[in-house]
Amino acid sequence: MFDVLLSDPIISEYYNQTVLHPIGMLAVLIFGSSMLVLPRRWAVVPILIMACFVSPAQRLVILDFDFNLIRMLVIAGWLRVLLHHEYKAWRWRMLDTAVCVWAVWSAIAFCLLRNDFEALVNRMGFLFDALGMYFLFRLLLRDWADLRLLATAAAILAVPVAC
Repeated sequence: MFDVLLSDPIISEYYNQTVLHPIGMLAVLIFGSSMLVLPRRWAVVPILIMACFVSPAQRLVILDFDFNLIRMLVIAGWLRVLLHHEYKAWRWRMLDTAVCVWAVWSAIAFCLLRNDFEALVNRMGFLFDALGMYFLFRLLLRDWADLRLLATAAAILAVPVAC
């Protein structure tokens, strides 16, 4: 699968390279800082905006580890969770176990299939994305009103994305 991805000229062009436009970096700084100060239920909206309007090719590469702009916002979100102590009300649920088992099993299977270091690096990014974002959203979206707000934001963002 990784070879298939690298055979795509668009993806292989950006593989293992820092590609970061100043506007993209400005967006990370604005959205990341807004995640720190917005009310809890609004804190995930900047991630949604970034996912809709900024290219995933925008990334910062440090020692073969790709930090695309969404990952940078996930880090800002986790900083928010730690600074605001929003982890205190959280309880482990059976769905959390299922998501962890799925993500870890998927990573192990991919690494066994590929049997190389690049597969491990790729799956570490996958685990960061999957588990980092799942638990961040799980901590910040606590009730149906929070989920309704996220759905409303997604519906509003869908209009310019559709255009």
